[in-house]
Amino acid sequence: MTQEKTDITASPLPPKEMRKVRLVYGLGDFYGGGAMGIVGLLYLFFLTNIAGISPLQAGLVVFIGGVFDAITDPLMGTISDRTRSKRGRRAPFFLWGVIPVVISFIFIWYVPALSGWWLVLYYIFVFCFFNGAFAIVMVPYAALAPELSPDAGQRTSIIGTRMAFSVFGALLAAVVPMLIIESIGGDVRVGYILMALLFALIFGAIWLLMYFVMRGREIAPAQKHPTKIGTSLKQMGKNKPFRILVAVYLLAFIPNDITGANFIYFLNFYLLREGYFSLVVGLTMVVAVLSLPFYIMLIKRWGKPKTMVVGCLLRTAGLLTLLLIGPETPLWLILAFSAFHGIGMGSSYAVPWALLPEVTDYDEALTGERNEGIYAGIMTFIRKLSSALAMLMIGAILQFSGYVGDAAVQSETAVTAIRMTTILLPLVCSLICAFAAARFPIGPHNLGKLRELVDARRRGEEVGDVEKMLERTK
Repeated sequence: MTQEKTDITASPLPPKEMRKVRLVYGLGDFYGGGAMGIVGLLYLFFLTNIAGISPLQAGLVVFIGGVFDAITDPLMGTISDRTRSKRGRRAPFFLWGVIPVVISFIFIWYVPALSGWWLVLYYIFVFCFFNGAFAIVMVPYAALAPELSPDAGQRTSIIGTRMAFSVFGALLAAVVPMLIIESIGGDVRVGYILMALLFALIFGAIWLLMYFVMRGREIAPAQKHPTKIGTSLKQMGKNKPFRILVAVYLLAFIPNDITGANFIYFLNFYLLREGYFSLVVGLTMVVAVLSLPFYIMLIKRWGKPKTMVVGCLLRTAGLLTLLLIGPETPLWLILAFSAFHGIGMGSSYAVPWALLPEVTDYDEALTGERNEGIYAGIMTFIRKLSSALAMLMIGAILQFSGYVGDAAVQSETAVTAIRMTTILLPLVCSLICAFAAARFPIGPHNLGKLRELVDARRRGEEVGDVEKMLERTK
């Protein structure tokens, strides 16, 4: 299929078609939020308490998997940018990724008959496989969003729906897996495999649907001469909005990663509420989902950067309330403070990815090229690398604080380390994130000017100094 060349100001999608595109595209991040949510909440605990490796080894497993993404995600972005198919640049990868997605998710939860470093090596291999399968589908998926509609309002709605499905997947990840695992009597490892099998089949079905609905829908003009990856990376370094977006994205999701991975330890060994994981974390995620319309409303009224600042400040306030709870705190108050924390958490799902279309439009205004894939690849890499670093740090802290995986009661040093890690570092990240978001240079005041510059580039005109032209726009 020859892709139609379209201005960024072309007509928006018809309402009926828009609803179909928005809902089906959004469903794709049920895998992104669900798979990463399950891994982020349970995998470190699974490795230390079920598979039986040390906390530091468990952190190393996840860290190496994250480093593996340093190659797979940007490479996958470049590959999808360069792909030429009658089905489009992105959709073929949804079909090719189905089997790796299903198989890899099952095997990361399997406990083989190995011990010592052989067991660690097994988990390093299968976790790298999981990350590779994730990149095959999620990097082209993220790059597809700016190509589904030329209209800024529809783009915001499409990405907002995507984030809603992402948080919904993360919500189910917080509640359903542990319910499945705990429903199986006897060997808990059987519960983990059953959970993995059910979710793997759901994830595979999602990408089949994505392929059949999204093939051939890209409206962005195809690049005649795709940019080399080295050149693309140099261009990204000159893209000021992207540099700030990287900081915002990283600082928004580090609190999610640290709090998520550590919360099961926080509940079991500091609050002494073992068995309440699904309830407490589930409520937090429900509130995060419910907060998304609030953030979408703020985006339409104030713009994306200001909305992110508000979300970061709410997140900071929510984390401060968690400092007030302890083993003697009534359950209702723990739930209330967790819900308040969920309001701020919602901003991390609603805003960062919504800023990507402005970043890629800015890049096109600078270079005359569209490279959504490489940008999405770097974004996905940062997401998983930050998670890997967070888990490595948590594993190291648990190891050196004296945490013992099979002990019912932990030392006072280990409990204090769990509490401080869960709250203080995410709090600092949220404050810095607010500062970074306030510096994002594209908002309602100059978005129209950016579109004019992109259209001028597409007509072959010289546009001058893009950064200065946007700065002068009030």
